[in-house]
Amino acid sequence: MRNIDCICILGPNRPGASLLRRPLSATTPGSIVVRVEYAGLNYKDALATMPDSKVLRHFPRIGGSDFSGVVVESLDPFFRPGDKVFSCANGLGVDRDGGFAEFVRIDGTHLRHLPAALSAFEICALGVAGITAALSLHLLEAQGLVCGAGPVLVTGATGGVGTMAIEMLARLGHEVIAHTAKPEMRQHLLDLGASDVISTTATERPGKPLERATWAAAIDTIGGDGLDLMIRRMMPRGCIASVGNAAGNTFASNLLPFILRGVRIIGVNLTEYAELMDTLMARLADELKPVRALGLTQIVDMEDVPHMLNAMLERRTTGRIVMHPFPTGRTASCGFQSRKGP
Repeated sequence: MRNIDCICILGPNRPGASLLRRPLSATTPGSIVVRVEYAGLNYKDALATMPDSKVLRHFPRIGGSDFSGVVVESLDPFFRPGDKVFSCANGLGVDRDGGFAEFVRIDGTHLRHLPAALSAFEICALGVAGITAALSLHLLEAQGLVCGAGPVLVTGATGGVGTMAIEMLARLGHEVIAHTAKPEMRQHLLDLGASDVISTTATERPGKPLERATWAAAIDTIGGDGLDLMIRRMMPRGCIASVGNAAGNTFASNLLPFILRGVRIIGVNLTEYAELMDTLMARLADELKPVRALGLTQIVDMEDVPHMLNAMLERRTTGRIVMHPFPTGRTASCGFQSRKGP
């Protein structure tokens, strides 16, 4: 029986993530086996390790909501041994075992061939965060956002989505205002392309139902009460892409910005916009490719993943982090013979 090293969440009464060896046969069923090259660490992966988390319903679960790798076994005619592939979202690390492992079993419906213009590292350095940032921008453009319309606010600016969104917006020529609780990261955010950096307190004060119209659009990665001031300060027909909930799932606001200014909020979830994936991949390989953010991506070994997920919860990380399960000098803990499908 083949055993694999993996990062596993054992149950609600056993919080945190653990490095374990498990039989590959005990993982989520699938017609394809992929040797993992990289797996991205996302905030949702960190949330899944908390004792009171509602992210997971079934245990044990191998974490990791995106990965890239090479097919080593396949019973699916669309994927052959040697194919370079990736998977992003698709319930990975939640409804099925994810990418924090040496090998992943997965069905072809949850797998995509790696775009020729992106490497296995780049697709995971982008990961859920980068693709979500691109989707947010794409949806804002569909709602009428154009360069010169006004400043675009990005909250949670030092996180994975935030850093990617800042550079993507700046590459297209937008004026980007970065919002952060980490003032010491100001120069880093300016280097990514932000025109200015504001503190968390600047979006948390109470005030009038309508504040001075300031922002043409926003990509909000934190949610919570700060969303209220964002709404009240949007320019006429301004639109907010709601991406995350690090500051909370609820907020209290009023209807006047919507009625009098035509302000809009759109929800962003990769799973609900799967039909846009090819379009997003093409843009990420070209005009939206966040070269600087990709270059700052941190690579960690598998045994470091539990510590890094905890650091994410404590907001001690910046930008993107990816796991490489086979560091130099280490080989796979189980062997595979290529086996083609029908």
